[in-house]
Amino acid sequence: MVIWVVLALALLTLVLELVWAFQRRVGVTTPQRNTSVISTLGSLGPESATPALGCSVCHDPNHFHTHLDSNATLICQSFWHMRYKTWPDCYSNATIFRKKLREHFCELCQTPASAATGTRKQGVVFTGGRVHMDLIRTSIRMLRHLNFRGGVEVFGSAKDMTAFQEYLGDLNVDFRTFKTAYRVGFSYKIGAILQSTFDDVLFLDADNIMVVSPDVLFQDENFLREGMMSWADLWGVKCRSHKWPVANDNPEGVMLCGQSSWPDHIIWPVADLTWQPVRAYSQEMTSSQLLFDKHRHRVALELALFMTESQFIQNVLYGDKDTFRIGLLMHNKGFYMSDEMPGQILINNNQRTFLTSW
Repeated sequence: MVIWVVLALALLTLVLELVWAFQRRVGVTTPQRNTSVISTLGSLGPESATPALGCSVCHDPNHFHTHLDSNATLICQSFWHMRYKTWPDCYSNATIFRKKLREHFCELCQTPASAATGTRKQGVVFTGGRVHMDLIRTSIRMLRHLNFRGGVEVFGSAKDMTAFQEYLGDLNVDFRTFKTAYRVGFSYKIGAILQSTFDDVLFLDADNIMVVSPDVLFQDENFLREGMMSWADLWGVKCRSHKWPVANDNPEGVMLCGQSSWPDHIIWPVADLTWQPVRAYSQEMTSSQLLFDKHRHRVALELALFMTESQFIQNVLYGDKDTFRIGLLMHNKGFYMSDEMPGQILINNNQRTFLTSW
C-alpha cells in the first residue's frame, strides 16, 4: 500500500511539474520577455536579428545576396541522412533548386493576400490515418477536459473518413479530406493548415497532449503580435560542439543533429539568408505543434510546402519541420519562438547542456 501511495505522489508531482513548465512556457503564470525574432521594429539585444529582405528581393529576382561558393564544401545533410555523397553533386543540385525557390517565392509575393471573412475562426487541426485514431482521440478528449469549446478538424484520406466519424464522432469534431494529393507524406501537415476552415490554426501532432486550453495560446500576446507561435526542437547549433562515438561512417565523431541550425549548412545560401547567432537561426523548430495566423503567414506556409515537396530539400533537411522556419525567415513577417527549451522526461539535467541554442 505504501508503495502505491509513493508512486501516486511521484506521478502527481510529475504531472504538476509538466503543467507548471507548460504554463510558464506560454506565459500563464510568469511574464515572458519579448523575444520576437524577426520584428519590423527589431529591438536591440541578444535576441535581435538583422531582418531578411522578404519580398523586396523580387525587385531583382536574379540577384542573390548570399554567395553559393563551389569551393565552400557546405553541410548537405540532416541528422545521419547523407543523400549527396560528394560536394559537387550537392552544389549542382543546390544551384538548380535555389533558382526555383526564388522564382516560386516571387510568384507568391505577387499573389493578393488572403484575409479572414466575417468572425475570425480559431481551432485545432490534426491529420492522420487509422493508425493514429487512438492518439488523436486521447488528445481531443484532453482538449474537451480542459474546457476547450473551439472547433477541431481532423484531416485524412477519404477511405478513412467513415472510421474516423465512428470513432471520434462523439467529440464534436469536423472531418476533412485533402483537396490535393502530395508527393511527400510530410506535406499533408502543411496542407491541413492551409486547407483548414480556421483563420488561426493550432496544429497538433497526433501524439501531442495539451495541459492547458488552446484558448491560452490564441490569446497570448506573442501570438497576437507576430501571428505565429512556435517551440524549439531539441537540436541547435551547440550540437556541433558535442561528440558521438567514432564510427566507420562518422570517423570524426560529429554529433549528427541540428545541422540546419549550423552556419555552414547549404540551406542558408539556397534560401538567400545569412546565418546569425540568434535563436531563429541557431535553433531548430519543432513542427509537432504550430500556431499560425494562416492569412498573415500564407506566403511562408506556401514556401514551406514547396520546399517540403522538393527532393533536394528532403535530401538536405529531411521532413517538414525546418521548412517552416526557413519559409518564415525568408518572408520576414515576424514569428515568435518560445524561449523555453524542450527536454526529455526522466533524464539527467547534466545531459541537456547541448540542447540550448547559443
